Amino acid sequence: MKLGWGLGAGFWGLDSRFWGLGALTPRAACAFHRRTILLELQLGNIVQLAYRTWGEPTNPPLLLLHGFMGCAEDWDAIANNLSAEFYCIAPDLPGHGDSPFDAALHGNFENYADAVTAFLDQLNQTTVAAIGYSMGGRILLALALRHPDRFSKIILESASPGIANAKGREARRQSDRRLADRVNKEALSTLLDEWYAQPLFGEIKHAPGYAELLRRRQQQYPHKLALVLAACGTGEQTPLWNELPTLKADTLLIYGERDRKYKEVTAEMQRHCNRLRTVAVAGCSHAAHVENSTLFIKTCRTFLVT
Repeated sequence: MKLGWGLGAGFWGLDSRFWGLGALTPRAACAFHRRTILLELQLGNIVQLAYRTWGEPTNPPLLLLHGFMGCAEDWDAIANNLSAEFYCIAPDLPGHGDSPFDAALHGNFENYADAVTAFLDQLNQTTVAAIGYSMGGRILLALALRHPDRFSKIILESASPGIANAKGREARRQSDRRLADRVNKEALSTLLDEWYAQPLFGEIKHAPGYAELLRRRQQQYPHKLALVLAACGTGEQTPLWNELPTLKADTLLIYGERDRKYKEVTAEMQRHCNRLRTVAVAGCSHAAHVENSTLFIKTCRTFLVT
């Protein structure tokens, strides 16, 4: 359901935090617009969602969904380079960045994902192409299966259809609860250092964009992240493996060449649905869009414009 929307002060150039030039690219620097929108998710329940846009609204829309602990700003380098062809739209997902988390509205994976469709409704975006990273990719896949006519093409980066077996889901649920407890009690800087030291992330700490990524993560609100984990951790999601053959959107799966876990996940997804296309980004692990944004952008553009 729709209510209305407002422009943040940054749209008018009054706050340098919310209005500025993205990183210089071979094309040109691209100004982003920082906005907030009000969504009515259930009758009488209103929630605000922050988001950024790049490019001209007359271009084809491209939705960008960040991962856990991320924010819309994570997509700056990607959106700057794709904004000549697309109207790029990236929300701060609930509980991230400047978007609040309401347990009554976002308290499970399905309701959390509904916030994205409500967001698209409010922007009058009926059909979009989309890119989702990790948690954002899981949300995107669920939405593309639930609303097949709303997504023309989707790119899933380092994302899975969930955990297939109940025992594995429960183990992950318990692991996420322990992490949520730590997020509420320990210094976020310590947890971030441990998080990105996981083998899954490979050499991301040496990536050119890592310092900026870390800065953005340190600006998050730990109590909101803990609530997101409880609602949207992989263990909380209903697995979608058996639904993959019904996926209507043209789909590309991207994973880092060095990410063994998601290399296996991607291969298994292809076994369930051989129409899915895959690309391994050379020299990268779990966050190819950070580790090698140039190659990631090239891969996305090739898929999206052909």
